[in-house]
Amino acid sequence: MYKHLRYSLFFVFMGAICSFFAQQNNEQFNKSLDSLEAILKTSRQDTNRVKLLVRIASRNKNIDPEKTLRYSKEALALSRKLKFINGIFRSFEVMSNGIRAANLQKEFLTDLDQWERTADSVGNLHQKAKSYNFRGTMLMDLGNYSKSAEYYFKALAIDEKSGDKYSIASDYGNLALVYESMKKYQLALDYVTKAMAIDKEIGDMKGYMNGIGNLSNIYSYMGDNKKALAYALDFLKAAEAEDNKTLIAGALCNIGSLYDVLGENDKAIEYYQRAIPMGEELGNDEIIIANGINLSNLYLDNGQYNESITTLKPILKKVEEADIKFGMSECYHILAAAYHGKKDFETAYDYLDKYNAIKDTLLNSENSRQVNEMSARYEKDKQELKINSLEKEKELSKQVIEKQNNFRNVLIIVVVLIVVLAIVLFRAFITKQKANRLLELSNAEIQHQKDIIEEKNKSITDSIFYAKRIQTTLMPSEKYISKSLEKLNKKDKA
Repeated sequence: MYKHLRYSLFFVFMGAICSFFAQQNNEQFNKSLDSLEAILKTSRQDTNRVKLLVRIASRNKNIDPEKTLRYSKEALALSRKLKFINGIFRSFEVMSNGIRAANLQKEFLTDLDQWERTADSVGNLHQKAKSYNFRGTMLMDLGNYSKSAEYYFKALAIDEKSGDKYSIASDYGNLALVYESMKKYQLALDYVTKAMAIDKEIGDMKGYMNGIGNLSNIYSYMGDNKKALAYALDFLKAAEAEDNKTLIAGALCNIGSLYDVLGENDKAIEYYQRAIPMGEELGNDEIIIANGINLSNLYLDNGQYNESITTLKPILKKVEEADIKFGMSECYHILAAAYHGKKDFETAYDYLDKYNAIKDTLLNSENSRQVNEMSARYEKDKQELKINSLEKEKELSKQVIEKQNNFRNVLIIVVVLIVVLAIVLFRAFITKQKANRLLELSNAEIQHQKDIIEEKNKSITDSIFYAKRIQTTLMPSEKYISKSLEKLNKKDKA
């Protein structure tokens, strides 16, 4: 039971010492940073200053996240002032790393909107996909896995459209990680396999090796340690082919742990023993400490007390110098058990006292951590409830707006129809008015012509009657002519 607990906590310990040793940079690196900052003091406000700021920000991301944020924000502001698009994008990329290192993911989500809008404004789909990927990573860090996967898929859609195989493989790898976090291991395996197929096709050995390592981790989480071991051994072969000693040392440690879990102590010891000299050659105390503690613990399990003590003494010195309390706790506990096994009870009790003292410190730290985690979880749940509430309000507002828009559209259509009908009726009325007017004019003209004709007819009739009166006046009547003829006849007879 103790062995299982030790190994589950050991990964936490590894994270702690990684964080510590990341800050113990060599003097040359620090001098290099100092010289860059000295150059920055006299640099002009131009694109070269932007590049310098980005460079300093990038180099500080693991040792001073606050500096990374400060310099990347200055680079972003200057890039915008100069309208230096590449500077804007590089500033966002470096800023995202600083935000993650400082655990300020929530604050950064708003900045991502600006990144996406800038990418849209210049039509840079590659940068838009990058912003989606970083948003997905931030959401995964915050535990919002479904939203994280949503943005990874958005990035994948852009990269598939552009045919960028390197980015597609990276997207698949991200999806594998988020599904692994969701404990949807089969989906995680599917996406790792897809990523590895592309990495192999394009010759990206680093990506391919990451895939092998991911497969080993996933099978380990699934409880299939034999398959996890098989992939860990494949990873070691690939690392040896690349002659990458750091990866080789990490693989040796991982393989030793898997053999340990499988109960094959001799094999586990073999790989731990191989890893320690590799760590010494690299000057990597993380590897030395991790493998030394595991190896000494296996010696203890095998009853090899002297070997356990000899292996652990230099490890204890390193963790005490670095003040790594969890490592000190592990060492004290193992040494107490080893000396107890040797019947050196006085020394065993001395280490047990040290173990109990450091355990209380760790317990208080753990309690504080749990309280902080509970507080953070409460804040997270509170935020999620707020987000859900806002989303519901947004959805209701959307429905209201849609109804209003539909009503407005119907109203517009009705008004347009009424206006069209009014125009048609008005034009018909005007046309009818014109027709009536023309008809009236026509009737008036006809009447006028009729009056003229009637006037003419009247004149003609009057003339005829007048002529007739004249004729009647000038011509004697028929009786008068008859009487005159009778008189003439009588005169002739006489």
